[in-house]
Amino acid sequence: FPTSWSYTTTWLYNNMQLSTLNSRIIHFSETIGRKFFNNKMNASFSAGINLIKTTANDNQFVFRINAGYSLNKFGNFSFNLSNNNYNGTSELTRDYNEIYGSIQYNINF
Repeated sequence: FPTSWSYTTTWLYNNMQLSTLNSRIIHFSETIGRKFFNNKMNASFSAGINLIKTTANDNQFVFRINAGYSLNKFGNFSFNLSNNNYNGTSELTRDYNEIYGSIQYNINF
């Protein structure tokens, strides 16, 4: 039977070898979403990790929440909130943590 749940799994691998530097990035993320109210509202949650090897072994965690609501011919609202946390382990990479959020209203013509 049809369901309004959605699941997405992503695996990425990148390996770069130069004469002066080698780097490797392994990425894994999972997204779970659902539609509500006769498909007028959708919401999703994503979480991911990047394992980064250059001069040291760093890691990065990413989290995201999205929601949107359709007002049909009057447009739609959307809400996004994300967090990006980078953990550097060498003198060349620094730790940082950023949070980003937005609320949008789009009008249909």
